[in-house]
Amino acid sequence: MHIAAVGWIYVTLMMAITEETVVAGIMTFFLYGVLPTLIIMYVGGSGQRKRRREQARIEAMQARQASNPVSPPTAPATASAPSEAPDAANTSEVGAGSAPAVSGRTNPDQ
Repeated sequence: MHIAAVGWIYVTLMMAITEETVVAGIMTFFLYGVLPTLIIMYVGGSGQRKRRREQARIEAMQARQASNPVSPPTAPATASAPSEAPDAANTSEVGAGSAPAVSGRTNPDQ
């Protein structure tokens, strides 16, 4: 990609040299050559910048993990009173959208 950029800069430099005035030559060189080349090089290098940024983030995270080792997890503190789980046998409420009660059929083909 850099060889194409150098080639384009050369072409626009030759165009600028053939302009009638110095101001027109400078404007041609910068507006037709340098500015578009910088934009194309910036857009073309965005993937590489993204990879470098991601690599730096990963390295920083690894350095942070190496400097702060994780302690083993401790068991959570239990409450003084055990919580009561609802008993499935004692629940007789049937809410909207719940499955109907199981019928007495034993054969699934009935």
